[in-house]
Amino acid sequence: MPFVTNDFQLNLPDGWQDGSLITLIGPTSASGFAANVVFTREDVSGETTIEEFAAAQASAIDNLEILDERALTLGELPAFQRLQRFELEGRSLQQLQTFVLYLTKIFTITCTAEIAEFETNAAAFREIVNSFQLFEREDS
Repeated sequence: MPFVTNDFQLNLPDGWQDGSLITLIGPTSASGFAANVVFTREDVSGETTIEEFAAAQASAIDNLEILDERALTLGELPAFQRLQRFELEGRSLQQLQTFVLYLTKIFTITCTAEIAEFETNAAAFREIVNSFQLFEREDS
C-alpha cells in the first residue's frame, strides 16, 4: 500500500501500518519549552465510539485534570475535544486534544504548551485545529 506524507512516498509491506506522528513546533517559551501540535491516526473497530477512544487516552495520563470536554463536529466529521492539564518532568502543561472520527480511523490533534504560555498560543492552536481537513485517496 502506498504511504504518502509530507514530501515523500514509499510502499508499506503487507502487515505494516502507518504509526507516524507529525509534529509542528511553535515558539519556545522563556523556560525553553516549545509549544507544539502532534497529529496521530489510529485504526479502530467500527464499534469504537469517539468518546470511548478519548476516555482511553485520558486514562493513560497520570494526575490528569480535565478542565472541559465536549462533543463537536470538525468540518462535517464527528469530533470530541478535551482541555486538560498535567505535570510532566517538572513542567505544568496544558493541552487541547481534538479527536476526529473518519470511517474506522481516529485522528488525534494534540496542542500542548506550558500553562503560563497556553493563552499566548491559543489562537494558533485554534487555527490549526479548525483548518484540519481530510481528502479522499484511493487507498483510504
